[in-house]
Amino acid sequence: VKKIARIARELNAGLPLTYGPDIPLVIVLAQEMLRDSVAAFVDENDDLAAEIINKDRSVSMLLQRFTRKINRYMVENPEAVTSSVRLMKMLAAFDRVTDHATNIAEEVFYLNRGRTTRRDARQQRSVGNLP
Repeated sequence: VKKIARIARELNAGLPLTYGPDIPLVIVLAQEMLRDSVAAFVDENDDLAAEIINKDRSVSMLLQRFTRKINRYMVENPEAVTSSVRLMKMLAAFDRVTDHATNIAEEVFYLNRGRTTRRDARQQRSVGNLP
């Protein structure tokens, strides 16, 4: 959290960046996943844990798409490289938050169902499709 706050202060002092609604969406998703993973743990709710695990892939794709967008922006606006790199560091920190939330959810799922969510690489990674 301190890292995210420090980077946000640095971004605020830098060049204005326009990336649309992606940043607030990433923040909200990370907060939801963390809050829900703790709730799933406390309530021993393996269905909620499964939802978090499935949401992780969508969030990862969103972060990858956003990173590509920032890379294109840096190419087009070299003066914004420093601010863009700071933003990418902040997104990496939020990615770690979602990773931790997913790890908690995977533990809840394992503790309640007695099996892992990790599947063979040839199969779709969706908890909803687990027998």
